[in-house]
Amino acid sequence: MNHSRILAILGLAVFAIMTRLVPHPPNFTAINAVAVFCAFTLGHFGLACCVVYGAMFITDLIFGIHSQMLFVYVSLGLTLCLNRFRINSLIALPFSALIFFFVVNFGVWLIDGFYPPTFYGLGLCYVAALPFLMNQIISTCLYGFVLFKGFDLLERHVTGIQESY
Repeated sequence: MNHSRILAILGLAVFAIMTRLVPHPPNFTAINAVAVFCAFTLGHFGLACCVVYGAMFITDLIFGIHSQMLFVYVSLGLTLCLNRFRINSLIALPFSALIFFFVVNFGVWLIDGFYPPTFYGLGLCYVAALPFLMNQIISTCLYGFVLFKGFDLLERHVTGIQESY
């Protein structure tokens, strides 16, 4: 992969990550979309992990360490693995939001003590988190569309310039 392509991917990822730093509705972030985008476009699992985990760690240092960090990072790791299952990126985007929902809310139930340590308590936790799921799905699909379409347009523009020489 050439350096220009990697820089374009990283630039788009950094732009999307910056959206985590501005005020936004709960769970309306681009990080799942960035994970899917990097996993499907970088072609190097280690580099995709560095981008996603690096971005999360830096922004977590800004926002503060929290009890659900491990579960958030695990959900992102599972999302980074989606392209290994030959899933289409359009399917991977909403699926990554579901991974986040199930993994992170399992962590809320397991660690935070808001719900009884029973299957009923786990169900209550998932039901209480449903309003946040819609934001997660919409933001992941919206940011994913912007990232993939933006990269496609950028790649066509750069390729067009190179071919005209």
